[in-house]
Amino acid sequence: MQRLTADYDEKQMQLIVDFVGRASELLRAETARMRERAPADGAGASDSAPLAGAKRGVLRFASGAARVHLAAGAPEGKLYRAHFSGRPPTVRVADGAVTVQYPRFSLLDFRKLGAEIALSAELPWELEFSGGISKLRASLEDLELAGLSLRGGASAVEIDLPAPKGLVPIRVLGGASRITLRRPAGTAMRVQVAGGVSSLTFDGQHIGAAGGVARLESSGAAGAADRYELEINGGASHLTVQTR
Repeated sequence: MQRLTADYDEKQMQLIVDFVGRASELLRAETARMRERAPADGAGASDSAPLAGAKRGVLRFASGAARVHLAAGAPEGKLYRAHFSGRPPTVRVADGAVTVQYPRFSLLDFRKLGAEIALSAELPWELEFSGGISKLRASLEDLELAGLSLRGGASAVEIDLPAPKGLVPIRVLGGASRITLRRPAGTAMRVQVAGGVSSLTFDGQHIGAAGGVARLESSGAAGAADRYELEINGGASHLTVQTR
């Protein structure tokens, strides 16, 4: 080692020492994080990340998901806290964006998967589900929701929405079945369903079946600065939108 370091001058050695010291701290922190995630009994894995100055949060399921429960309640200073049952997914965090990606799995694996995620209430969130979502329960009353998208189909979805701030889009692309959305009383909302609808209930108004495009809106929605815009493309069945 002495012969090796003799090949570097003092400034180069200072740079090397700085790099090795910072890399060691990073490796120790990441090792501790991985140890926290590691399942002790094969029952699942836990994960979390610090806020790290993030001003906006994004939770993205990139490859489909099932049995997901979302709510506020991340510990102070944490961006999120999660527990995954079944085979744990890969979780990447960058600038407030949390990307959850499951590996390719069989139908039997899919039935064993589940996720319970608590999000920080200190910043607004965008929620994105790609590849399909089944059995989603989202209790979002204590969060600020900036947007929600369900791509690739959605079934058995139940969401309690917070009061909107500004125009908040909710998009369901690829068909929807057994969707229930609840929002605070007095919240303005517009609904558009393209591709046909079967059994749509919106604030007491009921449509048994309709082809083409169906549009509904709450009283005063046209002039409301704070409102939800719900758009469903690909058809929908058993869609319920109501107030709490």
